[in-house]
Amino acid sequence: MRHAQRVFPEGSHVEAASKDEPTILHHAAKMYKKGIEHLHVVGGSDRQQTYQDMLDKYNGVDSKHGYYKFKSITAHSSGERDPDSEDIQGMSGSKMRELAASGKKKEFHDALPNKLEKKHKDELYSDVRKGMGLQELFVRAITGRMQKIHKIKFRGADMKLRKDFPGKSASSGGGD
Repeated sequence: MRHAQRVFPEGSHVEAASKDEPTILHHAAKMYKKGIEHLHVVGGSDRQQTYQDMLDKYNGVDSKHGYYKFKSITAHSSGERDPDSEDIQGMSGSKMRELAASGKKKEFHDALPNKLEKKHKDELYSDVRKGMGLQELFVRAITGRMQKIHKIKFRGADMKLRKDFPGKSASSGGGD
């Protein structure tokens, strides 16, 4: 959450889903209990109408997510996104994770807001990679040169991306 709080304007209330509050409806009920009367939600342009319709549908309805009755609910767009665009207009969480996973730190940094300090961009890059279970290991291969090997932990399974060296194959026992 510290990454989001660094980007959003001062006074913004930013929360993540949790076991107890897994949906936007749960969060709306929580905000209502705190005395909020006018709810403003910001989301991607592709979700703006969905958020508006869903929040309106349950306004004044007691349901399993809780109860809220705001005087007004407004869903705002965070901006248009062109998923086919190669520049910042096409950026998404999936594309950011792809940049982090492939080690494209500069491109990852370039896609972040300019107001974010470099040290915070570095922290976010590192945290995304860590969250994906990706670590960079440097090893001195048979050639004597330092070589980068990515170790990926995916749902408990370890996988190594490596090169087989001439004369050494995994079946001969020398490729690890």
